[in-house]
Amino acid sequence: MTSQVDKATAAIPAGTTTPPRPTIVDVAGSGACVGCGACAFATQSRISTAVNSHGHFQVDLSRANRDDLASGSLVCPFADEAADENRLASEFLPPTPSHDSRIGHYLSVTAGRVLKEDVTLGSSGGLTSWMTLELLKRGMIDGVVHVGGGDPGKSLFEYCVSHTADEVAQRRKSQYYSTTIVDALQSIRGNGKRYAFVGVPCFVKAVRLLARQDTLLREQLAFCIGLVCGHLKSSGFAELLAWQAGVPPTELMRVDFRVKDPNKPSNDYSFSAWGKNAEQPRTRPVQSLVGGNWGHAMFQLKACDYCDDIFAETADIAFGDAWLPQYKAEWRGTNVVVNRHPVLESILQEGAASGSIVLEPLSAARAAASQDGNYRHRWDGLSVRLADDRAAGRWSPHKRIVAGSRSVSAARQRIVRLRRQLGETSHAAFQSAKAANSLDPFLSAVRPLMAAMAQEYKSLYGPRPYVLLRKWVGDALRRVGLRG
Repeated sequence: MTSQVDKATAAIPAGTTTPPRPTIVDVAGSGACVGCGACAFATQSRISTAVNSHGHFQVDLSRANRDDLASGSLVCPFADEAADENRLASEFLPPTPSHDSRIGHYLSVTAGRVLKEDVTLGSSGGLTSWMTLELLKRGMIDGVVHVGGGDPGKSLFEYCVSHTADEVAQRRKSQYYSTTIVDALQSIRGNGKRYAFVGVPCFVKAVRLLARQDTLLREQLAFCIGLVCGHLKSSGFAELLAWQAGVPPTELMRVDFRVKDPNKPSNDYSFSAWGKNAEQPRTRPVQSLVGGNWGHAMFQLKACDYCDDIFAETADIAFGDAWLPQYKAEWRGTNVVVNRHPVLESILQEGAASGSIVLEPLSAARAAASQDGNYRHRWDGLSVRLADDRAAGRWSPHKRIVAGSRSVSAARQRIVRLRRQLGETSHAAFQSAKAANSLDPFLSAVRPLMAAMAQEYKSLYGPRPYVLLRKWVGDALRRVGLRG
């Protein structure tokens, strides 16, 4: 059978003078497409994206010609022809006095949260929504391009365009779900309005790459707001958590990934799921659910194995969770903020002076420390994964982290490989579970990998973390009836 990659490259003449094929072909062929849709926007949908059987957007190159492939590669965040984060930051960001290799360029680094808003509606601290609302109120933008609720029964979340404060407020919170930007961007291009774009690092990079090629879009995107990202998830993540809470995939209509409790620290939150015609959700502590441990990387997109940008280095400002000891007791959550734009700096300072928000200085090192585990996965792990790909003869994109360049212990390398295997296994195993209308096939597939990872943590950190992780895994499996 002829693959979409074969069809896309069939028109490329053979011969020594033929330039190398566009690497978007390799991105698609390896499964490393993040599904952002930048290539579809750039080619008027001759390249397209669609949700695959594993529940996340992937590129379709079957209708693309040579020129389309070349155009798509220039805007694909994982193609080698595309400008990297360092170059994009130099082109798009205002001059900044400081730079840190971990968080990028910055004017200021702070930690804070909203004081005069209902931040319980936000995931952590509420400053991302607060900033977009301030930009709207001040007339600096006409709308916000960000992720919100999708069409019930079809997609839980999608990229939307909000033009009012109420719409922005309704679309708060983090959504761990595969989305694409193409429809939202097509709906605003050329309408004479200015927007703030909100997205994870690779999506902000994709938008910057589009803006390099599309002057009109560049003029419309007044600000890019980045979200610190651990990795992206397929729709299976929401479905798995909901299923364990008592709402099977066929009944799932709505979820809330982070339900806060005033009596618990900010990192101890719950998950809620609504079934068809349900007025009240089914709610469970995230730590009690298989898949709820972010370090297991279940349902991670393969593209995330090739990302080295944590603090959205091409964005004007980046917001994340301040996962630091001094902030955990604040149940409403606290943001870490890396700002790179003088206009946004003025807004932050005015908000702090008025008492709308609270901010305190944070060093670049402390900001990076809030994502220690993320750096181990994205930087140390990337060094291992790239070396593994090279040894196996697999294609992988050129990254700022060089294959085998970082010192990674043998135990940590095994964790990196187990995490990669667990992510890959989760997609196929969950398809089997849905086909069988039972979670058993999924749990049977992931349980040995979870146990092996717990054992590796024991060898790396000693018995106490191992005992805690083993207890967490055992408790989660008992709750779904797979361990007596």
